[in-house]
Amino acid sequence: MKINGIEVELTVETSWEWCLRMWDDVDERLSFNRYYSVEIAKFEFCEEKGITDLSHDCFFCEYAGQGQFIDPVLCDSKCPGALAANYKYKENNKVLWCCQKGKNFADNPHEFNLYLKELNERRKNG
Repeated sequence: MKINGIEVELTVETSWEWCLRMWDDVDERLSFNRYYSVEIAKFEFCEEKGITDLSHDCFFCEYAGQGQFIDPVLCDSKCPGALAANYKYKENNKVLWCCQKGKNFADNPHEFNLYLKELNERRKNG
């Protein structure tokens, strides 16, 4: 991932910070325009922040793979969101934690944003 052309390596904390910032922004953009798509909102957020080369347009994917493609099976042990949710890919019909029914980031972005905040609180409070 690059910010303003400079290569950046994320930590768990910075991946959470960026993820929460992006999803607040996406949620706000979509609340003003129901015809907006999650993909466009994420793209515009990244463009405005000078962020390029972000794996799967996701800060957690970026952290888990550090710029490389990550096999979904590895999400259980590397994705900060999956770890916070204690979510197991193989035990859930090979559905990624961010694509769960009712909490799917693309279909329910507002609910997904709330879920992220809940997971972050759980994570911080142990």
